[in-house]
Amino acid sequence: VTTNVAADQAALSLGILSNLLGLTSKDFERFGSALVDLGNKGASTEDQILAIAERGAGAAATLRLTTDELLGWASAIANIGMEPEAAGTSFQRFAFEVSKFTRAGGDKLKVFAATAGMTGKEFQKAFEEDASGALESFIDGLAKLSGGERLDVITALGMDDARIGRMLTGLAEAELKNDNLSKSLNVSADAWRANTAAAEEADKRYGTTASKLALLNNQFTEGALLIGEGFLPA
Repeated sequence: VTTNVAADQAALSLGILSNLLGLTSKDFERFGSALVDLGNKGASTEDQILAIAERGAGAAATLRLTTDELLGWASAIANIGMEPEAAGTSFQRFAFEVSKFTRAGGDKLKVFAATAGMTGKEFQKAFEEDASGALESFIDGLAKLSGGERLDVITALGMDDARIGRMLTGLAEAELKNDNLSKSLNVSADAWRANTAAAEEADKRYGTTASKLALLNNQFTEGALLIGEGFLPA
C-alpha cells in the first residue's frame, strides 16, 4: 500500500535479507518505515532502493552493517541514478575490496585512509568498530577533492572499473552538492528507530481512499434524489 513494491517482490526480498542479515518478523515494520521514508525524501523509488539493498546484502553481512545502514547506502546510490543491478554489484565489490586491503594493509590502505583523513591504523580501527562510518568518511574525503584528484585516488585503489568509478565519483559529487549519503544514512536510521513512516503513509493512503468513497456515496445519493424527483409527478 505504501510503496511501489509489489507484495510478492517484497516477500522475496525480505526473505533474502532475512537469510543474510538475520531480520525477523519483528523487524519488518521498521524495515518498511525506513524504506518508505527514504523513498519519500530521496530522489529514488522504493523498488530501486530495495533492489540495490538485496544485491548488496552479502557485503553488508560481511562488514556487519546494520539493515538501516544498508538501506541508507542503497538509497544514496539509487539517488545518483545508477541502475539497481549495476549499483548493487558495484557496492558489493567496493565493500569487499576495502575489507580486503584494510586487513592486509599496504599502499592501498594508506591511500584510502589518507582520503578519509586518517592514518592506516586509525582507519583499520574505525572500520572494525563502524564500517559504515569509515566508508562514509572516505566518500566525504573524496568529495573534497577535485575531479582529477578523485580519479587518481580511484585508480590508485584499483577501483577504476567503469561501474565502481561511476558509483564513487557520483557519491562524492552528490555528497559535495547536498550531503546525499549523510542524509540518506540519517533518514534511514531515524525512520528505523521511530518506526512510524510506514503506518503514517498507510493512513494517508487509506484516508484518501475513504474520502473518495465518501464523495462517491454522496454522488450516488444526489443521483438517487434527482431520479426520485423526476419520477415524483408520476
